[in-house]
Amino acid sequence: MEQDSGYTFYLDVGGGTSEPAYRETKLSQAGSLFTWDDMDDVPVEILRMQKMYEFGDGSYSWKCKNFYLQGKLMEHYEDDAPWEGSFKHYYTTYHDLNVPQLRGYFTWRTAVRHGEYRPTMASFAYIYLYELLNGIGCESVEDGLRKMRAFEAGYIDAGMGDVSMRGNLQRWMLELAVVSGLPAEVARSVADPQLMARDDALAVLARPEEQTDEAVFSALRQFREKDSVFAPLVEKGGERGVHLVAQTWRYAMTHFHENDKTIFNVFFDTPRKWRWRPLQNAIWWDRGKPTDVLYELNGCRHYERKNGQWYVTSYEPLYFDRQRIAQLLHATDLRLRRYLQTGGYLRKRACEEWAMKLVDEVIKEDIARIERELHPEVTVNLTRLPQIREDAADTRDSLILEEEETEPMEEMHKSPTDTTHTPDILVPPSPSTLVIDEQYRSVLLALLDGHPVAPILSTRHLLPSVVADAINEALFDEIGDNIVEYDGVSLTLVEDYEDDARALLTPKI
Repeated sequence: MEQDSGYTFYLDVGGGTSEPAYRETKLSQAGSLFTWDDMDDVPVEILRMQKMYEFGDGSYSWKCKNFYLQGKLMEHYEDDAPWEGSFKHYYTTYHDLNVPQLRGYFTWRTAVRHGEYRPTMASFAYIYLYELLNGIGCESVEDGLRKMRAFEAGYIDAGMGDVSMRGNLQRWMLELAVVSGLPAEVARSVADPQLMARDDALAVLARPEEQTDEAVFSALRQFREKDSVFAPLVEKGGERGVHLVAQTWRYAMTHFHENDKTIFNVFFDTPRKWRWRPLQNAIWWDRGKPTDVLYELNGCRHYERKNGQWYVTSYEPLYFDRQRIAQLLHATDLRLRRYLQTGGYLRKRACEEWAMKLVDEVIKEDIARIERELHPEVTVNLTRLPQIREDAADTRDSLILEEEETEPMEEMHKSPTDTTHTPDILVPPSPSTLVIDEQYRSVLLALLDGHPVAPILSTRHLLPSVVADAINEALFDEIGDNIVEYDGVSLTLVEDYEDDARALLTPKI
C-alpha cells in the first residue's frame, strides 16, 4: 500500500549566504508537492518537533527515545485539521508522518481526549497507545492504565481497530504495571482475563484440599474441551455432582503418581523460567533504573529483573498434557452421569481406563458414606451395662404382664374355626417397560445373541437404516447414545452397550 510520506533535501551551495539557492520542495510518493509556500500553514509546534529529531545510531532504542522526547514536547498540543488519506506502517512514530498526517493524527487525538472515539487507521490508534505507555498525556502510570481501559471500551469494544489490538493492549497493560512496580492487584485487574483465570485455576488445583468444592470444580472446567462437559452434573446433580467432581481431583492428587510425579505435574508440568522482554513489540523507552526486582503476580507467575535482564517464571500451556486432561474430565463426566443417573450418558473409551479407576474409587467412598449415614454406629458406654440390663429386664417383665392381661379378652372374640391370616404379599412379574416395536426387538435380540439379522430384515422387508434409527431412539433415554450402527452394509452392535441393552430387554421381576 502506498504511503503518503515525503522527504526534504537541502542543498549547501556555500558562499556564506543565509538563504538557500533553490526552493525547498517536499516530495511525496503520492505525487502531491509540499512547497516552501505551504510552510506558513505548519504549526510552529510541529516544526519544532520535527527539528528536534536526532538520528543517532539508528537503533530501535534510539527510535523509541526520539518518540518519547517528541511526544513530551507535543503532550498538550491540539489541532483541528483532519486528514482522510490512507496510511499503514508498523511501529509508527511521529517521524514516519508528513505534516498533513501529523496534523490529522493530533486532530484525532484531540477528539479522543474529549471522549470522542472516531474511526481511524490502526497506525494512528497505535501511536496514541504508545503515548500512554510512555506516560505522554498521563499524570501517572495508573492514569495511563485508566486511559488505556477507556480506549479499549470506547474504541476496540465499538468494533474499531485491527484484530490483534486488544491482545496487544492487554499484554502491554500487564507488562507496564509490572515494570512500573504497581501493586499486584492492579496488574491483575488490567491483564488478559483468560490468562488470569488460567493462573487462578492452576493455583486452586495445586492445593485442592484447601479449596471449596465449587472452586475445584470451576478450576477443572477451565481446561475442558467442550462447554457440555459436566453440564448434566450441574443441571441435575446439583451440589452433589459438584462435590463428586471435586473429590475425584482430590483423590487423584493423593493416589495417582507417574514417574514420581503427581497428577498435577503430569498434566501441567512445572513452572519454567524464561527471558522476558516487556513491551518489546511497542514503541517504549525504558527510563527505569536497572535495579534487581522480584515481582509476585500470583501463586503461579512471578517476574524478576537481575543484572538488567527481566525473567518470568510460570506454567506454560505449551507443556500441558491436554490429552490426559481431556481423558480425566471425560471419564469423570461419564462415570458420574451414570452414578447420579443424570441421562445423556457418554461412550466409554479404552484409553480412559486409568482415569475411570480413580472415579470408581470416589464412587465407592460415596456409597460407603451413604451406608454409614443410613446405619450409624452405636456407641455403648460399658460403665452403664448393669443399668441397661436392669432396665431391659423391667421392660421384659412389663410386656409379659401386659400380654397375660390382654390374652383372655382376645380369646373371647376369636371364633374356634377362625383360620384367617394375613396372606403373603405377592408382586406379580412385570415385563420390561422398554417401548420398542416387536420386529425391531427381534433384530436387537439377534444382534445380542450374535445371530445374523439379514434374514429377519429380508423376511420383514425392513431397511437397515430405519431399524438402526428406531432402536437407537427407543433406547436413547436410558443409554444416552446410539447402540446400533449402520455402515451402509450391515448392522452392528456397539460392544460397550451390550450389557445395558440386554438388561433393558430382560423382563423385570
